[in-house]
Order: sequence, then C-alpha cells, then structure tokens
Amino acid sequence: MEVDIKAGEGVGDLDNSSHYRNDNKRQRSVSTSEVTEELLWATLSSLLQCSLQGSDTSLPLTVQVTSGASQAEVTSQVFVEVVERLCGGEVPPGLLDQGSNQSDSPELSSSPTGSSTTMDLSSITKATQTPLAAALAYTTQTYQRTNAEEKAHPKRSNAPPMQSMLRNVRVQCIAHASLLLSGYLGVGGEGGPEGTSLLLYPLLTEALPRGFLCDLIHHTCRHQHTFVKVFGPLLQGLSGAMRGCSITSCTYTRVFESVYLLTDIKAMGSSSRPICNLMVAMNNWCPRGESQTIGREMVQTTLLGPFLALSLFAEDDPRVAEQFVRNQGSSQTMPPGLQDLAREMDHMRTTILHKLFHSMLVNTGSREPVLAFLGRMISLNHRRAQIHVEEQLVAGDGALVNLVSVLQQLCFKVKLEKVDPYYMVHPDSLVDVSKDSRLSMTQDEAKAWLKKLRTSEEVKFQEVNFHSQCWFLTLHAHHLGVLPVMRKYTRRIRAIRDLQKMVEEIESTESQWGSLSVASKQRELLKKWKAQLKKLNKSKICADAGLLDEKLLERCLHFYSGVAHTILRALTGGRFNSSHTYSYNPSFNTNTGSSEGPVAAPLSDTASLLPLPPTLPELFAALPEWYLDDLAEFLLFVLQYIPKVAIKHLDNPIITMAIVLLCSPSLIKNPYLTAKLVEMLFMPCVPSLRCCSCLVFRPSDAVHALCSVPQMLFMPCVPSLRCCSCLVFRPSDAVHALCSVPQMLFMPVFRPSDAVHALCSVPQMLFMPCVPSLRCCSCLVFRPSDAVHALCSVPQMLFMLTPSVQQHVDTLHQRILHHPLATHLPVALMKFYTMVESTGTSSEFYDKFTIRYHISVIFKSLWDDRRHREALIIESK
Repeated sequence: MEVDIKAGEGVGDLDNSSHYRNDNKRQRSVSTSEVTEELLWATLSSLLQCSLQGSDTSLPLTVQVTSGASQAEVTSQVFVEVVERLCGGEVPPGLLDQGSNQSDSPELSSSPTGSSTTMDLSSITKATQTPLAAALAYTTQTYQRTNAEEKAHPKRSNAPPMQSMLRNVRVQCIAHASLLLSGYLGVGGEGGPEGTSLLLYPLLTEALPRGFLCDLIHHTCRHQHTFVKVFGPLLQGLSGAMRGCSITSCTYTRVFESVYLLTDIKAMGSSSRPICNLMVAMNNWCPRGESQTIGREMVQTTLLGPFLALSLFAEDDPRVAEQFVRNQGSSQTMPPGLQDLAREMDHMRTTILHKLFHSMLVNTGSREPVLAFLGRMISLNHRRAQIHVEEQLVAGDGALVNLVSVLQQLCFKVKLEKVDPYYMVHPDSLVDVSKDSRLSMTQDEAKAWLKKLRTSEEVKFQEVNFHSQCWFLTLHAHHLGVLPVMRKYTRRIRAIRDLQKMVEEIESTESQWGSLSVASKQRELLKKWKAQLKKLNKSKICADAGLLDEKLLERCLHFYSGVAHTILRALTGGRFNSSHTYSYNPSFNTNTGSSEGPVAAPLSDTASLLPLPPTLPELFAALPEWYLDDLAEFLLFVLQYIPKVAIKHLDNPIITMAIVLLCSPSLIKNPYLTAKLVEMLFMPCVPSLRCCSCLVFRPSDAVHALCSVPQMLFMPCVPSLRCCSCLVFRPSDAVHALCSVPQMLFMPVFRPSDAVHALCSVPQMLFMPCVPSLRCCSCLVFRPSDAVHALCSVPQMLFMLTPSVQQHVDTLHQRILHHPLATHLPVALMKFYTMVESTGTSSEFYDKFTIRYHISVIFKSLWDDRRHREALIIESK
C-alpha cells in the first residue's frame, strides 16, 4: 500500500499556518551546492528513524525502498510500512521516544493565577496504550523532529532541496495521522478507550508539536466526512473531560485552553473557523427535548454546557466546601484559600471562558447557533425566577452566574444607541416577555399593543442586530442568574440567624428540661439543629466567595446603569442624555412621525427631564415590571452587604431614574415597586442599616410584636393552648422587637405614646418569670438581662442612626441630595406618603408603615439641607 500524495500538496497550508512559525526570524540565502545529496538522504533517515540505502545502521528500523525512487516516494513508502507495523502491534525498540509523549508524567504547568504548581490530568484522561496510539505517536514525533531540524539548522533548512524535503515529511505526517484518526488505517476505528479520540491525551498534555493541529485541520476540513470523523470524537472527549473537572483543581484550565486553541484556528485563506462550525453542527449542541429537567440537562448533556458548570457554590460542587470549609466550625469568615479560589474563578470567567464564546461568535457560521444556544439556556431555566424553585429541574447557580459573566464581557463593546428597545417584542427575538407583568399595562392591553405593532403597515421593526441580541440576553441572564442567587443568599442568612437563636434558647434552658422525660428528645433535636447550622454556615461561606465578588458586582452595577439609561430612554422618548452615557439614535417608525417610537430630541440638561409629558409612552408602559424590580433589588442587596461597590461605582443614570420615577409614581401600577425605589434612597440615609446584614427591621413587625406581648405572656398560662404544637412563641422575639422602638420615634405614623407604653410594660416582663405557671413552659424563656439589655441599647441605636457615625457613605448621600432633580423629591415624597394609605389589601395593612418609615427617614435627611427644608415647608402649607 502506498499513499499517493504529491510533495507539493498542502504546501500552502504549512507555509501559512497561524500556529506554525519559523524560529529563524532572519531569512538567509543559501547556495544549493551546500546541501548535498548525501546530506539530504541522511537527514531524511534521521527524521524517519529508518536506515535508507545503506545510510546510518544505528537507527532502530531498516526499510527496503524501491531502487531509484525519489525522496517523496521513499518518504511515502517508509510511512506506509512503519505505520502498518505499528498498527499490527510491532514496536521496534527505540523507534518511539516515550519521553516526548509524556504519558508517564501527566503533571504539567500550573493554573493562570499561580494557585498550584502542578496539575494531575489522570482524573479526566489517561494515556491510550494501543497499536493505533503508537502509530499516531510516530507521526507526531516525526513532525516534531522536522521542527527541531529547522530550528537547529535554519540556514540549510531554507535551501530549496532541504525545504522541499522537510515540507514533504510534514505532509506525510499529517496525511497518515488523518487516516489513523478517521479509521482508515488499522483495526477498530478511532481506537481510543470507550470511543475517545487518540488526540485527546496528547492534546491535554501538550504533547502535540507546534503547528500539528493547525495543519491537520487545514488538511481535513476540505473533506467534511473525514473532518467530522477526526475532530468529532475529540470535541466530545473534551466535553466529557470537562464534566469531571472541578474548580478546586486546575485541570479545567488545560481543557479550556485546548478547546480555545481548536476554535481559534481559521481555514486557509478564509476567516471561517472549521471547529466552530463543526461544534454547532453536532447532535448534542442544543437538544430540543421538552422534559421537565431540560433546564438542568442543558448544562449536563450539551457540548458546551460543562464549560459553564464550574462553580464555587457548595450546592453545585460539594468539593469546594469539603476542601476549604472543612474545619471552619461556627466561624463565617472566608478562609484565605477560598479567597484565592474566588480570584481564580473570576479570572476563568473573564478570560478563557469569554474567549471561547467570543471565538465562536466572531465566526459567521456559528454566531447564530451560539446565540440560539444562549437564548435556549435562558428560556429553559425560567423557573429560576420563581419564589419557590425545584433545584433539580433547573441549572445550578454557578452555571448561570458564569453565563452572566460571559455575557457581561460581550456587552462591554455593545453600544446602547444601537440597542433596539423594541427587540423584546420583535418577532425574531430570543427572549420572551409575553407572560410577564408590565409596568403600566394589563396583560390584555399588552397583547393589544403588540398586535397593533405587528399588524400595522405603518410600523416596521428594525433589523435584528448583535447589539440588541447580546444586551437583552444579558438582561434576562441577570434576571435568572444573579437575582435568584441573591434571594437565596438572603434566605440563607435569615435561616442561619433563626436556627442560631433556636439553638441558643434550647441550650439556655437545659437546666429546666434536663431532668425531664423529654431530655433525650431535646438533645437529639439540639444535635440536629447544630448539624444544620454547620451545613448552612459552610454554604454561606461558599456563597460569599461565589456571589460577594466585588468585580462581579461591579460589572453587574455597570450593566444596570445601562438598564436605567434604557428605561429613561423609553420613558422620555429618547430625550435623556448625559456626559458619560449614550444618546439614542432613533430609527424605529421614523417614516410615520408617530409618538410610538422615541424621538430625536437630544437633551443634555438632566434638570429639564421633569416634569414629564402628560402622555405616557406605550413602550415604557409595556416594559416588563421585573426590569425595574431587578435593578432596585440588586442595588438594595449591594447597599446592604457590599456598600463600597455602590459608593464607588453607582452611576448617575440609576439615581436619575429613581428620582424621575419617584416624582411620577402614577406611571407604575404597582405601588410596591415605587416603594422599592423609596427604599433605594432610604438605604444611603441610614448607615447602620446598610452595614449590618443582620439588622433588618420592619417597623410594622416591631409594632405588631409589641402589641402581641401581653398575649404571648398570657398564652402559656392556658393549658389548652400549651398542648398546641402550632403555637410556638419565642418571647425573645418580643424582647428583640423592643430594640426597634427607637426607629418608631422617627415615624410620623405612630404616636410616641404607643412606644412609651410598650417600654413601660418591660417591668411587667421582668416580673413574669416569678410566676410558677410561666416557668414550667419551655417555650417561654425570658432572661431579665435581655430586657435590661434592650433598654440599654436604645441610646446606642440612636447614636448609630446619626449620619456622622459613618462618614464613608456621605459621598453617595450627598450625590442624591444635590442631584439636579432632587428639588422635586420633597413634594413627590409627601404625595406618595399619602398615597400609601390605600396600598394593598387588608392583609397587607402593616406594609404602609414600612414604606412611611423609609420616607420619614428621607424627610429627616432632606430637612438637614436648607434648600430641601424650604421646599418641605412650602409644600406643607
């Protein structure tokens, strides 16, 4: 058998390879006479490791070649004979260099952040010890020897005879490697264990010579069937290897680098990337199943899903908690090792993961399938936005946060003036808002408006562009990725606090129940609670690393500034502009002159935004409610847990949007959404509430608790109530509520006499433990020191509410007070203060107290400013 490949075939591929460069940067002219015929044959024998025509007999193999054959024919004959011998299991001693394959030493270089010095790839792949693997090793090592010859003797390698011979050897290496990998040589097809590619282990261990992959792609991409057989199993093997990776080890970096190397190679003379085109054509690229767990399957079973699955959250990867939070006990501080891991995770998201998606998006043939994959990943995980989520049906937190980070990086070059605000209702949109509540429309009104847009002959949608697709996908990814993780984090904090309180209470009353018959059950319950508390603390620490990442939150805040800009653009008809944002370039409905689309009225003076036009733009009214709700909730979370991010990076569009909407509360049909905007302005006014994560009081709850104190003291005295399992009052909650009385003093809604009356009842509480009928109730555990401590903490809380206590937030507070539109705040807040009287139903009676409390604190901060004080006085008259 002889492979009929001409020496000149594929020459252009080798010369123009982007991954193959000549180390000899200086091209020198060499006389042909310096490269003799004997030198050519000797060099060819050394490269092929075979004795030819009586040449060096010390080589491991001797091959009989046709007399008078040319060097190209001899090279082909030698390759055919050697590869057939190796495929048959015959491996002459010394033919293969075991060291260059690195099969015995899978420990390689460290991660990009330097957190580890070696990596062990044995957990995700192993060397293939088969005859086909030996034959492939011969071709790669011959290719490597050719590179080494050029590097060692650059002058003579540039001589035409030698250059032609070296090129021909490379062509034969690539041709026979292609035949081996496609199953045309040897027995058993690809020959790897469990159908994996023979290229997988050499690629991950960096055993392939420079330029080999590029030349192999150029050689096989011209024949699609061969190209699929060669690189299809390799891509599947890389995806499978990624499923076994964890962020706790550095093996994932090698898999990422390998995939990126493949996707970055372009076809000869074209900008097309063959590997990217192959990836989107594979069967498991974006499955169309409709099972209940399809949201989770998108991460587990798709080709690209495992590359998004790396996570720091304990629920996604228990190895993180086992390795870094094993001996934390009750401590909630993040260990240094986990901090380093968080930095490495952020590096992975912003560099290699982003590069992988970017390579596929810049390729024209794979751009639309990649965007469709991202859109389907988001749509299939829509359940994550629900209050109660079945975790087994949706993708994990880590996967969605990684997706958000990738889209954030892609959005950095998106221009807001090119984002079509009507893309959310575009017929070809990748996002679906048909079932979402709107800011100022009912569902029927939204359907009628959408029908009018799509059926009217005067209205024409813009052509879909990448700016709109990427921006709206990023917005929806935040809705399903970052916001649900924040809500889960807040619920976990509350669960830890409640569980810790229960453990402390049952431990403090051990002297009362220790000798009773229920002692064993109580100790068992105490042990169970402590185990749950330890588990929650571990999850909380891992979530600190995965969510409370300043760089991640900074990118989110930067994106939400663009969201605020877009909302203002929809509200003001394109008039909004600022020195550091983009103005709107209208192109929607420009022929009709209708007010339906934004108008081209640039306005650089922010102060002239108010008052708003009397007609509400339909685009703003049709915006999904959660566009604004997510922005407010995100900012409240950041102000509460990491206020320095908001202090440093809060942009003017968010402040402007909040003030404009507060000054026009009738534009939003949901008053609770307006109340969140009030709370956004309230948080910077009260430093003690922002900086203490556990200090989250609702005044209405405190008043309700105070009113129920007499009932709580009386309940244990009634035998019929003590046996009721559903009646579980913790009196410490009532005492805890007393601590919030100073907040009530700032509330114009409540009469101070009520708070004083509540305080006057404390001596009665001190007396209650003396009553025998009360002491026998295990639920009622009052420690007099608790009540005394509550009274003593009143001056301390009054002190903490003083603005001068924490000066580091003064800048943000002053930015709000001195905003050009802040002059409208006093009047608008006073009107909203009265509007909340009719807020909600009878079951939501106490909500108005919380809203009014927030407004009252803002009033107090406004009162300290002379300009706002005059506005308050004038409006009150």
